[in-house]
Amino acid sequence: MLHQAFCEEKLGRLQDAKNHYLAYLQVDPMTEQREAILERVIRLHVLLAEEYLRRGYLARAHDILDKGIEVDPENPDFHYLLAKTCLGLGRPEQAVAYLERILELSPEQATNRTYVEELVGLCTSLADKAYQEGEYTDALRFLQKALYWAPENPLVTYNLARVYEREEQWEQAILAYRRYLFLDPEAPERNEVKAKLAYHYSFLGSERFVRGEYPQAQEAFEQALLVSPEDQALLYNLATVLLKRGKTTEALQFLERYLKYERDPEEIERVQQQVSLLVSSMEQKNQRKTGKSVASGLASLEVRKGGREDPALDDRKKGYLLLQAGRWQEAVDMYEQCLRGVPSVGTEEAFRNELASAYREVSREALV
Repeated sequence: MLHQAFCEEKLGRLQDAKNHYLAYLQVDPMTEQREAILERVIRLHVLLAEEYLRRGYLARAHDILDKGIEVDPENPDFHYLLAKTCLGLGRPEQAVAYLERILELSPEQATNRTYVEELVGLCTSLADKAYQEGEYTDALRFLQKALYWAPENPLVTYNLARVYEREEQWEQAILAYRRYLFLDPEAPERNEVKAKLAYHYSFLGSERFVRGEYPQAQEAFEQALLVSPEDQALLYNLATVLLKRGKTTEALQFLERYLKYERDPEEIERVQQQVSLLVSSMEQKNQRKTGKSVASGLASLEVRKGGREDPALDDRKKGYLLLQAGRWQEAVDMYEQCLRGVPSVGTEEAFRNELASAYREVSREALV
């Protein structure tokens, strides 16, 4: 029987040879030639499948390959030919599964490059088809498979971002677009992608602002401005968020930048009035804060007044606090009282500067 199988193989009667080899192994399963015969059987399965594929006998090819996998479940040739057969039969998802199985069986082999390229190409094609048909969940699934095996493929990353957009998964779309620009810095769609990033960040910022999530809104608008630094709406929106967070100084900086790009006279006037009101409010707040600090400092000094050995030192501190509060005449009186108590303090440059500043402000006030 074994000799008959050899002869049939040489004559090209591959199916008969395969059957007789398998029959021989059933008769003598412990034969010393078992491994060599199995290798021949596997090779015959591959040859038969390839021949059936060439002739278009897809069902026969699938059948012979299924039997081959029973003999050698980890043979990559069987899985590859099954993938091609499934494509011919209109079963692309099964083809993807067979290609993935090849890569899972030998993830470190250099020969995998070809299989990866075929798998990524097939998944991308299936994702495009699903995208055109509005089946975004399926498109996402195929692209995620492709990205798993080719994480640095810019085309896959770009297509993934587009699907995330359709699914309204804005944060995922942002991450994918940023990854795309990183993978392909000279991408022809670079400006278009930057515009999309600015739009999505702005949208996220607006959503978070409405929900009262001001720190997150600020972060989103700042990211958008990194992409589109001259966008007027972004500048104004960020200023608005900063005002909500009590960061008036920073908000004013962005309002000033906004005014540089605004061309509508009415809008410019409106924002200038807003800036003026904010500046005035800040000044009043600072004055109240300074006044409270001065009052607190003066009260503290009054409490300690009777117990100090050198009351002139307290007089100087009071003079300095009054000077900071803009109470010029009172500051002069207190400095002069200190000077009468301790004449030597008049030799200190810092004291002379403080007193001169107080005199100057009193004189200016008198002139006014």
